[in-house]
Amino acid sequence: MYYTYTLNKTKNLSQSEVIDAFKEQVILISESEQQGDYFYYDTFDWRLYRQNYLLYILNQKFYLKNYLAGVVEKEEEFSHKPDQ
Repeated sequence: MYYTYTLNKTKNLSQSEVIDAFKEQVILISESEQQGDYFYYDTFDWRLYRQNYLLYILNQKFYLKNYLAGVVEKEEEFSHKPDQ
């Protein structure tokens, strides 16, 4: 599943103007900047996402995050990377 959004370009838009235009159509969540490779996990039918959760790995930790609340509810370290 994917969505397409079109902005009518009548002038050169600044970054904040583009963000404001998207805010009218989607929920944008500001994240802190963390460097590393993110690996996201979910079921084929997106069960976690439909319940407002993201499950991902970053820097040897699993994170379970409620993306609407912007809160990591659980984090767990692991010693080796799971098969992808």
